[in-house]
Amino acid sequence: MEQFSGYTDSLKQYNVANLRLSTSFRSNFYDRDTNCTINLTQNRIINNVVKINLNSVTICNNFYNVASYNNKFNLDVINADVPTNYDIVVPPGYYNTTELAAILQELIRVHSAFVTVAWSDTYKRFYVNSGSPVVRIRFFTQNPPPKNFLQNNFLYLVGLPILGFPYEADDTNVLFPNPPALFGATNVYIMSNKLVSGKSVLNVLGPNDNEIDRDLQSQNGSEIMALGITSAYGAYQTYYDQGSERGDYVLSQGIALDSIDLKVVDEFGNVLETDANNTPIYFSFKVSYQ
Repeated sequence: MEQFSGYTDSLKQYNVANLRLSTSFRSNFYDRDTNCTINLTQNRIINNVVKINLNSVTICNNFYNVASYNNKFNLDVINADVPTNYDIVVPPGYYNTTELAAILQELIRVHSAFVTVAWSDTYKRFYVNSGSPVVRIRFFTQNPPPKNFLQNNFLYLVGLPILGFPYEADDTNVLFPNPPALFGATNVYIMSNKLVSGKSVLNVLGPNDNEIDRDLQSQNGSEIMALGITSAYGAYQTYYDQGSERGDYVLSQGIALDSIDLKVVDEFGNVLETDANNTPIYFSFKVSYQ
């Protein structure tokens, strides 16, 4: 038995259990995004839970750098001064520079057969060659622009101006003006509505508090851990809570823990996408119950 002293008188003594979960058992197994629900089997349901700690998360750094929220752009193929506009969608995935140049060339050649898209090791930039003296290629941001304009902009990702203009490719190797931003997610946040639905005691007014003047400040509504991804792409690493209050939720009323919803988002609020079927995320919780 352990002791807890706080504003809630009923939280005096409780039992402790370790709960380890894997996204291998999530209900939406075949989805690529990390927004999921893990249902506990009948013999693992824990009732009257009063405190939950997310002790650690073990995560593989294989989040897509091209995801469903930043994989679209518009293309103008100008043939003999006559422009034709196309909507381009890049399949989500994790791309290195060679792979991304290849898929861009494949997608653009559907509309302009002689285009070359390649990577320059010398200049660390992509470049485009229209392949014809009468053909020019322009790129534009999707209209209307996506939310989170910078991070969700495919042109920014590959090193083009975020609006596309004034870049234009002719039948020479025209370099993109900027290096690409293909590093993927670096700061991520573990979120769970379920674990904060019982109202954390950190959000409860103390005896001398009011909504304007209070000693205990609310946290992000559903964030339970923030971490910086430091492992190489494709490598697993375990991140520990390190005593942060983010992963420590004391519930003002006991809840039945029969399922947990979890998602991993970036600093812009995008739900990250990954090949989670082959590389599940592992969570270790300390659960206290009466």
